[in-house]
Amino acid sequence: MNRVILIASDQGKFEVEEAVAKKSQLLKNMIEDTGSEEEIYLPNVKSAPLRKIIEFSEHYKSNDPPEIEKPLSKNSLKDLVDPWDEQFINLPNQ
Repeated sequence: MNRVILIASDQGKFEVEEAVAKKSQLLKNMIEDTGSEEEIYLPNVKSAPLRKIIEFSEHYKSNDPPEIEKPLSKNSLKDLVDPWDEQFINLPNQ
C-alpha cells in the first residue's frame, strides 16, 4: 500500500494512503505528474482544512459520496444527506 506525504502551507505534515490522496483531483494530478515518492507541498492549504479533506477522503476511500439531487427537493440538510455527511458539514471551523 503506497503512502504519500502532504505538507501544508503552515508546515503541517500528513502521511496518507495514496488512494486517499487521489480522492482529490488536484492531488491525483500531482501524483500522476511527479509520483508519490516525494513530499507534496500544498502552498495554498493550511493544516486544519487539509486535515478535514483527509478525513472526508478516508471516509469515502472505497466509494464516492452520493450525489445531492438538484434542484434541492428539501429545505433541511439532514433530509438531503446521510447522517455522517450532515455531522461532518456542521462541524465548527477549526
